Amino acid sequence: MLRLTSSSARGFAELARCRQRMELQGREQYLGQLIEHAYQEQLAQHADKVTDERSQTHLQVACLVLATAEVLRPWIRNDKELMSIISAHMGNQTSPLLRFLLRFTLYLYPDAYASTVNRLRMLQMDYGSGFESRLEKGPDASELTVTSCFYQRLFEEQDFGRLAACCCCSQDAVWFRQLEKHGAFNLQQA
Repeated sequence: MLRLTSSSARGFAELARCRQRMELQGREQYLGQLIEHAYQEQLAQHADKVTDERSQTHLQVACLVLATAEVLRPWIRNDKELMSIISAHMGNQTSPLLRFLLRFTLYLYPDAYASTVNRLRMLQMDYGSGFESRLEKGPDASELTVTSCFYQRLFEEQDFGRLAACCCCSQDAVWFRQLEKHGAFNLQQA
């Protein structure tokens, strides 16, 4: 099993804008250690949820998100700000660049629609056994519907269901936005 490195935990603590918040200044290392410890506890607590290699990866991401929220919550009491910090680390800040790159690369494919439908299929495979989903492909519109989400179940079990907005489908959807020129695509959680 992969371990969270201290630099990863510190990355979350750094992202918490420690230097911009008086109550967190100088506590980056301490918060990083707390996040790493909470992460290891979450991994051990939820180890039974690993059913395949993909679910192990999803569990690691979910435990890091849970550990970060758990540790930072007493310091950052505003849930909206806490969610913003976690979302930024989960790829929210890079999504405009990723969308641009995706749209650009689609011009290189002879059939951009087929290429994007293939991305939906690959995403469905990437979810692994921790998710239940169905892919509906049509001649000019396709939709991947996630009917059971690993992250949502785990976060709700921990009374933190809103954390799913920081990762999983909400972040994966970035690959399928603003592609109307190439067809209609939708990634949704039922």
